[in-house]
Amino acid sequence: MSVSWSHTRTNEMRSSSSSTPSLHLVGAPTVEHLTSSRQPPDVRIFDCLSCISISRTRKANGRTAMYSASHILGFVSICLFAQAQLTQMPDVNAPEERRPPPWEPPGRVYFTKDQVLRAVERAKERLKARKEEEFLRWSENGCADPPSPHGAMAALFNKPTPDALERANVSHLYEMASQELFRISTNRVRRQLGGDLIDFGPNSVFEDNSLNINFGQFQNSDIIEVIPPPPSLQKCGLTEPSVCDPTSPFRTFSGVCNNLARPNLGRSLTPYTRLLPAAYQDRVSVPRVTGISGRPLPSPRIISTLVHRDVSHLSSRFSLMLMQFGQFLDHDISFTPNHRSFSASIPDCASCDSSRHPECMPIPVPINDPFHPPPNNGRPKCFAFIRSLPGQLKFGPREQVNQNSAFIDASQVYGEHICRTTSLRAPGGRMNATFFPPMGPNSRARELLPQVTSNCRGTCFAAGDGRASEQPGLTIMHTIFMREHNRLADALHQINPRWSEETVFHQARKIVAAQAQHIAFSEFLPRILGPDNVAKNNLGLLSDGYYNGYNASCDPRVYNEFVAAAFRFGHSLVRPHLPRVGARWEPLTPPLLLRENFFDSSSLMNPRMMDELIRGLLASPTEDADRFISGEVTNHLFEARRNPFSGLDIAALNIQRGRDHGLQSYNEYRAMCGLKKAIVWEDLLGEMTVEAAETLRNVYGNVDDVDLYPGGASESALPGALVGPTFSCIIAMQFRKFRDCDRFWYETGSQVERFSPAQLAELRKTSLSKIICNNMDVPIDIQLAALDLPNGSTNPRVDCKALNGIDLNAWREFGVQGRALNSGRGSFCQINERVVRIGEIQLVLPCTSCQCTITGMRCKSIRVTDCSALISRVGLPAMRQDEVCMAQCRRILSNEPSGPPGPPLATAPLLGRPPGPPGPPAPEEGGILNNLSLKGMRPLFNRLLGFLG
Repeated sequence: MSVSWSHTRTNEMRSSSSSTPSLHLVGAPTVEHLTSSRQPPDVRIFDCLSCISISRTRKANGRTAMYSASHILGFVSICLFAQAQLTQMPDVNAPEERRPPPWEPPGRVYFTKDQVLRAVERAKERLKARKEEEFLRWSENGCADPPSPHGAMAALFNKPTPDALERANVSHLYEMASQELFRISTNRVRRQLGGDLIDFGPNSVFEDNSLNINFGQFQNSDIIEVIPPPPSLQKCGLTEPSVCDPTSPFRTFSGVCNNLARPNLGRSLTPYTRLLPAAYQDRVSVPRVTGISGRPLPSPRIISTLVHRDVSHLSSRFSLMLMQFGQFLDHDISFTPNHRSFSASIPDCASCDSSRHPECMPIPVPINDPFHPPPNNGRPKCFAFIRSLPGQLKFGPREQVNQNSAFIDASQVYGEHICRTTSLRAPGGRMNATFFPPMGPNSRARELLPQVTSNCRGTCFAAGDGRASEQPGLTIMHTIFMREHNRLADALHQINPRWSEETVFHQARKIVAAQAQHIAFSEFLPRILGPDNVAKNNLGLLSDGYYNGYNASCDPRVYNEFVAAAFRFGHSLVRPHLPRVGARWEPLTPPLLLRENFFDSSSLMNPRMMDELIRGLLASPTEDADRFISGEVTNHLFEARRNPFSGLDIAALNIQRGRDHGLQSYNEYRAMCGLKKAIVWEDLLGEMTVEAAETLRNVYGNVDDVDLYPGGASESALPGALVGPTFSCIIAMQFRKFRDCDRFWYETGSQVERFSPAQLAELRKTSLSKIICNNMDVPIDIQLAALDLPNGSTNPRVDCKALNGIDLNAWREFGVQGRALNSGRGSFCQINERVVRIGEIQLVLPCTSCQCTITGMRCKSIRVTDCSALISRVGLPAMRQDEVCMAQCRRILSNEPSGPPGPPLATAPLLGRPPGPPGPPAPEEGGILNNLSLKGMRPLFNRLLGFLG
């Protein structure tokens, strides 16, 4: 009987000579407890008492060391504690480049309830000590100045809400307790433990990607007693539902209740999820600082200056609007706030010794940096970097929080919480705006976003997302979609004057979210992934009918790798300035230099600037998507005025953010996406040029050390796409979740959430060009595809009026007179002089039924199976007054030759129907969903109800 030990990286064969850690005891039958489904397949434990001799074999430089029976006692002792798990010990004699990284997980681990409670108490003491230290630092040194580059980034670009800070406090407690538990697991021999055991998941100390941890007899309620959940600090007096309403056709602002079975999935202020387990230096939260060989990883600034140099390659196909819409879309689905110090102040992480603060990760700038001169005081220079806030409410590795919802729901327009939304709303179902005189006699008043002055370098504006004024191009996108909401709200109110302002607002918001989804998938995504990849990943939109691919078991949370690396490919599209173009498409000077306009959108106060910048985005080429990034954002990002070397480096920040978030190396994601895992640098040549691979080799010591962002950005683009295979893989997986995990996806066929067939047909006419035309101050002409450069043959400019747009008559409510009432005894609807309780359904026309809801009436069609029989019972006049009956029985009602009954409204939409006759004035209570009076129809309804009864 013998025991042999050998080591290499678990689960991944680094070379043909490697083998997984194994313990072989030859003798009697296996011990069932240790051969569970989670046990590595090559670990076999047998009856230890049948031992005769033991030999321990270890490969070391070609020599074999033998150990005889003197070690029997120790091995038998281990065997007798057969329920314990043996820790994989690193082979110190293995070559350095083949040693396992420190974040490789050991085996399954159990803890007692007392150990967990002690770990929590120690974590509370550590957290209290940290807060006291932060107070001392704040009282002695103050905090970062918000107008400074790193202060601006923290105060304006990554600002946490009070609720995010409260959640982070609890997350830090879980994190520190996890570190304590991990310390226990590494300082003791695995053995049978007494008391209530807690299993923290298979194949790792902590279960990384699950929402639930198996606590055995130690219940979640026991944890909540010692680590209570974070409180809500929203003070507007409004809350979103604590119980989900499955009959509501509108999504909540935070995303809660999108998944009815698991309401918090994808809501704002929940953590990102991961494609691969977190890779932290201490396996819990400390970012990686050493590579696979044990040597320090290169500074992100060095990587940036060598890999992401300022080399301009202007696109011959795509307009700068592609970059701008991409940033606008990104701010819909992700917002990662930064840490705050005492009293929500910004910690000063600019000095190189600030790394002593656990949430500071300053980026060293080399003494021979090609842009930044050596500091005069002789002290090293660093870029400030503040770590992202954690958001996990469980034991295990740190998971960063997403302050936005995980859905494409236009939250950057409306806000991620009901309180923010309320502050942005105006009467009449509109959004707040700042009004300026119109540009001409036939134009409307100019609407800009509401102005704010706090923590701003100049004129800034308020929107659903706090980053709206980061640069004027982004502010323009926010302004366009705010105007689009107000345009829709005004039109819907005119079409349906009896609608309450609440109904008008939610219907307009629902349309805007649908437009954002349609543009993202029909215009933006095919240009990023290429048509072949869109088809391969089943990401194409339907041309008609409904999409029934919603999966209630799908986890909608955004992938950390998508947010912290893959979707940042757009930074290479940025140009150093925002071009201005006149009404005749002539270039204007000077353009707006980015460094002079960060967090200052005062230029938009100029009456003509809005349209000039829009035309500049449409007429100017974007940079190609590659590894090269403009020096305007790698040397001058958020640069303070009159301080030429104060700017930050966006590429260095991206790389550091990936390490902060515990992303694994580029090589791991290559393998995950089906590419060959690189053993040597030459293995990269199938996906990138020789020059790109050689540049990475000159920066990194090992191919396994390459960070995901520079690695993915260095890949050559796939045919017809903007990105290479690894980023394409990650982006495709994320966009699939945007559709399949969203119960309110605009193409859904679900009876509650769906648009009517007529409405969906209109939404499919949506184009970014038409939305821009509808909301310019003086619209004239525009290219058909806003994300492509204009071209006389393939993408000509046309008059704005010639573009197809949404016909809102599809939202006109016909034939129902209903309004929501509120009394001291409850809520009701009044339908044709009848009072109907909330939730009740009333037949209002031969082919139409309506349900009373808190926002008024919601009506739907009834399928007619025998038109002749229905006509004989209710009469032709009643049938002809019901649009639904007309759609299904048109041949008979129009005295055409008889035939089979027509299709239901679901397949025969009525588009572009002219308005019906005006109804009576809307009562003060509001809430009516239509504008046709049914006065005098009571006898008909009595006959109809008798027939259906």
